[in-house]
Amino acid sequence: NYHRLSLDFDGVLTHYYHPKSTGDQKWSTLWSLPDNICLAILEDVGSGVCGFNNVCNLGENQRPYCECPKGYSLIDPNSKYGSCKPKFVPSCDEFGQGNPEELYDFDVVTDVDWPLSDFERIYPSAEEECKKACLEDCFCAVTFIEAIVVGRRNFHCQMGE
Repeated sequence: NYHRLSLDFDGVLTHYYHPKSTGDQKWSTLWSLPDNICLAILEDVGSGVCGFNNVCNLGENQRPYCECPKGYSLIDPNSKYGSCKPKFVPSCDEFGQGNPEELYDFDVVTDVDWPLSDFERIYPSAEEECKKACLEDCFCAVTFIEAIVVGRRNFHCQMGE
């Protein structure tokens, strides 16, 4: 058998093999490290596989693919692993012109983390308290709710632009 060890573009170390006896041109994966690169990024070394504000997902082939959250688009449409920017301009123009619960909504995105953010932290906090605090701040564009287990469930709420 032929073996090849490769550090791929996404930071995954992959051990490939190819049997000598087959005419097939395809290399197979024996193992890769880490198993899920989306969950393995250290929090203090940049944005990870996907750019800033871009959500990393693992595909069927165990390779990452990135998606901008709803309301965001790629800064460079040709760079699918790049950073995302909001499609809206943060503004307080609508503030006070109606019920915030009717003007805005919350979309849930799971398995994301912004550990070194400069967002305001409110804790302990329930999900509804976090949403209410965001709706009362005209520059709040996102909230993060992090469940921390320490004998009981406790919530941290982070808000930011």
